[in-house]
Amino acid sequence: MRFVLSALLVVLALPATAQSQFSEEEGAFLTFEEFTLQRAGSDGWNGGGEVGVGWRFGNGADVALTGSYSALGLGSDQREGSSWSLGLASGYTLRPAPRTVARVQGLVAYRSQGATFQETQQQPFVDYDGAAVGLDLSATVGYDVPVAGSFSVRPTVGVFGQANQLLSIESSGVQGSLREAGDWRTNLGLQVEAPVTFRLFGTDAAIVPAYRSSRVGNWPVSGGTLGFRINF
Repeated sequence: MRFVLSALLVVLALPATAQSQFSEEEGAFLTFEEFTLQRAGSDGWNGGGEVGVGWRFGNGADVALTGSYSALGLGSDQREGSSWSLGLASGYTLRPAPRTVARVQGLVAYRSQGATFQETQQQPFVDYDGAAVGLDLSATVGYDVPVAGSFSVRPTVGVFGQANQLLSIESSGVQGSLREAGDWRTNLGLQVEAPVTFRLFGTDAAIVPAYRSSRVGNWPVSGGTLGFRINF
C-alpha cells in the first residue's frame, strides 16, 4: 500500500515538462506532450497527455501556457483516479556557434491528483487526494545534424532541477501520511533529447523524444516522453 501511495506522490511531485521550441522567428506554436496509454495489468488502462500554446517573440525568448490531464484505471472497477495540471513555461534559445543550440527553460505548474483503489480483501478501498505546486528548470545544449530534405535531428543533453511544495493531502484507509502539507522536495537529474525537425504543410514541426533520469527523495525516477510541436 505504501508503495502505491509513494508512486502517486512521486508523480504528483513532477511538474509537466515543456520541450524546446527551436525556432527564433516570431510567431505562435502549439505543443502536444507526454502522451501515454498503457495497460495496467487487470486494472484497466492508464492514459493522458499535455497540451501547450505559446508565442515566440523573435529574439530567442518564448512563453507558453500548458495544461495536462491523465486518467488511472480506465475500464477497471477496482481502480480509478485522475490528475490534472496548469502551468506557465518560459524559455530562451541562442546559437553560440553554427548548428549549436543552447536553451534555458523554466516551468511553474499546479498539479492536482486523486485516486481510489482496492488493495486487499481486508482493506477494500483507499482514497487519496493531493495538490502541489512545482518549479522545473532545465539547461540543454544540442547540435543540428541534417538528414535529408527538410529533416534534421538534434542530439541534445543537459541537466534539470525540480522543486515542489505539497499544498494539501487527504487520505483514508492507510495509517499515517507519507508527506505533510507544506513539505518541500527537490531533485536534480540528467536530460537527453533527440528532436527531429521538418517542414509540414509549409510550417516548422518537430517530433521530440526525451528521457530524464533523477531521484525524488529515495525513489529513483526515470522515463521517456514523446512530444510533437508545430509553429504557426
